[in-house]
Amino acid sequence: MKHGSLRDLIKFALTQMLSEGIATADQCEAYLIDRKESAFNVIGTDDAGVDVPANQITQDDVSRWLCGFHQAGALTSHPRAYLSAAFGRCLSADHDPTGPNPELRFNLSTKLVTYTGGKMNGTARNRFFSMSELTAFWNGFLLISGDSALAIASSQHQSQSLRISIKSP
Repeated sequence: MKHGSLRDLIKFALTQMLSEGIATADQCEAYLIDRKESAFNVIGTDDAGVDVPANQITQDDVSRWLCGFHQAGALTSHPRAYLSAAFGRCLSADHDPTGPNPELRFNLSTKLVTYTGGKMNGTARNRFFSMSELTAFWNGFLLISGDSALAIASSQHQSQSLRISIKSP
């Protein structure tokens, strides 16, 4: 049985995401593998260039990786979320009898990224369309084909419904 490295963990999670058609898989791959400041490039190998086992990655390692984004003036929420999702998938995979690769184990005891990082600063915006934005939206909506427009207009979920408020000048 092989004990998975951080590289294995990321590849495993990305393979699952791609097979499930997760829309953000390419962004996840960029943050975790492709970029110069990716998780793999920053914390995935030791000083000798040898892959680090996934279960030896620490909260300090994750904090050090995220600190690079913070120091560059970027938000840490996306890279943190992608790494957290990868660890979560692999934590579950170790104990899934129907898993695609029973010979690969990550031996994770916790989803350590969950407990790493500061306060999440994202908040929902509460604003209304200006008249020019509303006009542009409406004109674009009228260009949509009949079936698509009907599907959008008759959304079954309140969270998907369009709320418009027009203020008097």
